[in-house]
Amino acid sequence: MIQQQVGGLRPRSININGSDEDLAEFAKLLAGKIVVYKLIESGGEPLAHNLSGFNKKSYVISKRNEDDSRVSTMFSVPHMKQGAGLSEVEQVVVGAFDCGYEDDMHVKCDKILLKFSGEYKG
Repeated sequence: MIQQQVGGLRPRSININGSDEDLAEFAKLLAGKIVVYKLIESGGEPLAHNLSGFNKKSYVISKRNEDDSRVSTMFSVPHMKQGAGLSEVEQVVVGAFDCGYEDDMHVKCDKILLKFSGEYKG
C-alpha cells in the first residue's frame, strides 16, 4: 500500500498489487509526502451467510456558507444494513462529519443527500 499526502490534504491510500520493489519504484513517481507500507490484515469478520446483494450507499454532505455557496464532500459505505435508511444516517452524520478535506477545515455538515437520488444535482 502507498499513502500519499499532497499539500496538507488528508492522506489517501493507493492499493497496488506488486512486489515491494514495484511499490518503491511507483512511489518515486508520486508527488507529496509518500509512505509505503504493507497491509497485513484489513479486519472484519466472516459472514455466516452469503449476501443476496450488496447495499452500497454514496452520500454527499454539505454546509451552506454565509455567501450562499456550499462546501461539500462525498463518502461511500461499501455495505449498509438493509434497515438503515437515510434518516438514521442523517441522525449520526449531520452536525458531526466535516465537509472539507483540508486539515484546518472543520466545517460540520448541515445537510446529507444520497448521491444517486433525484435531490443531488452534481
